[in-house]
Amino acid sequence: MSVETLITDNIDIWTSAIKTKLASGRGNGKKLELYGVKKLRELILELAVHGKLLPQDLNDEPAPVLLERIAEEKALLVKENKIKKQKVFPEITDEEKPFGEPKGWKWVSLQNLITVMDAGWSPACPPEPSPSDEKWGVLKTTAVQSMEYREHENKVLPVNKEPKHQYEVKTGDILITRAGPKNRVGVSCLVQRTRPRLMISDKIIRFHLVDIKMCERYISLCLNAGATAEYLDSAKSGMAESQMNISQDKLKSAPIPLAPLAEQLRIVTKVDELMALCDQLEQQTKSNIDAQKTLAEVLFATLTNSTDAGELTQNWARVSEHFDILLTTEYCIDLLKQTVLQLAITGKFVDFGNFEMKTVKQLLCFGPRNGVSPKEAPTPTDCKVLKLGATSYGYLNVEQSKFVDVDVDPESHLWLKEGDILIQRGNSATFVGSNVIVDKDYSGYIYPDLMMKLRTNELIASEYLSLVLSASSSRESMWSQMTGTSGTMPKISKKVVENVSIPVPADKQVQLEVVNEVNRIFSIIENLRLKLNQCQITQIHLADAIVAKSL
Repeated sequence: MSVETLITDNIDIWTSAIKTKLASGRGNGKKLELYGVKKLRELILELAVHGKLLPQDLNDEPAPVLLERIAEEKALLVKENKIKKQKVFPEITDEEKPFGEPKGWKWVSLQNLITVMDAGWSPACPPEPSPSDEKWGVLKTTAVQSMEYREHENKVLPVNKEPKHQYEVKTGDILITRAGPKNRVGVSCLVQRTRPRLMISDKIIRFHLVDIKMCERYISLCLNAGATAEYLDSAKSGMAESQMNISQDKLKSAPIPLAPLAEQLRIVTKVDELMALCDQLEQQTKSNIDAQKTLAEVLFATLTNSTDAGELTQNWARVSEHFDILLTTEYCIDLLKQTVLQLAITGKFVDFGNFEMKTVKQLLCFGPRNGVSPKEAPTPTDCKVLKLGATSYGYLNVEQSKFVDVDVDPESHLWLKEGDILIQRGNSATFVGSNVIVDKDYSGYIYPDLMMKLRTNELIASEYLSLVLSASSSRESMWSQMTGTSGTMPKISKKVVENVSIPVPADKQVQLEVVNEVNRIFSIIENLRLKLNQCQITQIHLADAIVAKSL
């Protein structure tokens, strides 16, 4: 089966295998990873370095002959004093080979293919990048991405420092990160073009291949896929994943599946062609997702804009006809929940009867009042303080807490009591203003400084107030008054919470009916989410299975 057929026959899998991940920022707080397309890209690279992307041409000059010419060229360079004499690494034995090479290929250590390898220089630099080609800069490790060079990721060289010209990046350099967090060590790319006056830092290793005898892009591809990439990952060392490194000696020992030169060129061309197809798939999938989001927002808005129960019934009938295409992502399911919540608190599900608009301040017998955040105790104690994660996801999770060594008066407001409402006053913007209701008394637990606690008076049920505060209209009101900049934690004040407007039915029983109706509908929606997640897991497993079978 050709790779093109593999792509087209399974296109539904590649485009529908999507992972949902938590993201920072205000709003839904989730982002999508196009897992299927990602796995397809990985598969293309794996097939390329296994010699399975294209048929071999027996008329190509075999890799062993190419290696002889490379050795001759290196010997000549040594004789002409252009490079130092290098250690010749022994042949990779059959037992050491990651897999049997295709006909005409040869496993070889990277050392035997290069003329020079060095690392750069890391002077103290200000954080801003070099403003122009006329100003020298030092590359950050983030300039080196997997098969991608980013020249703008640099720091300007101070005026009191003289540049070291021997470390200037040139077209044809292959760069690899040698120090940093585990996932950023061993990352490599080919410099296909670059602006002048940029130097490599001492956290970046650079090497050059023997001129003309190999395709630089093919070697760069090998470093980022298959057995070579696995070797580089295993060659990392360090005491913690946050700070690891890879030595030049380890890098020189990296096994490279060397193809005949003509085949290297064909492979690179084919990879470019297939990656362009992946780009199209990715863009099409993103466009479809964006279109679906827009459609959901427009259709759900017709529900919340309904003027009465009759119009809502008609609009709901129209929208529900499209549920099969709308409710296929986490975003749309969350949007449906917010729509239901907004409809509920405007009296569209349960008739409010007599009601008044009041501020939160008018509905409280206590609070809003901040908690305290004592230093974490080194050993277990009788008291725990909640972490922010305890109230981030719509329910109270007391497992998200830590021991503190502090004396709290038994009558203190800090203890968690049934009916308390906890509101996050500071966190990433996504969670600011989020609230949970405490469902029972929790012995030994207090709440932290970045939460506010409030208790309702006789005018309103705490469950109903918690519900209204969770609605998009209330959250938007609080978000619009957050303080803080990109460099500080967003926060809301006590006054912001107190001034939120709440529709209050005069009959408390009506308030509880609203809560019960929302809970009933939410239960149905969460069952739908569960089925969606199961489908997504199945799609991901299918993508993994196709990749495994293809190799």
